[in-house]
Amino acid sequence: MDRLGKQLLFALVITAGMLPGILVVDILMVAISQTVSLVPEGLPVAMTIALAVGM
Repeated sequence: MDRLGKQLLFALVITAGMLPGILVVDILMVAISQTVSLVPEGLPVAMTIALAVGM
């Protein structure tokens, strides 16, 4: 779950960054920082809520 979330977030940030024509170095820096900072805190909470609602 953690690994998949990191990969999805990284791919999403890279894809969104390519659209307006931002420098690749800047896109990678943002993607890496967002992946490291957001996923460990937000993904387990979101998965728990989704599973609880599903029950």
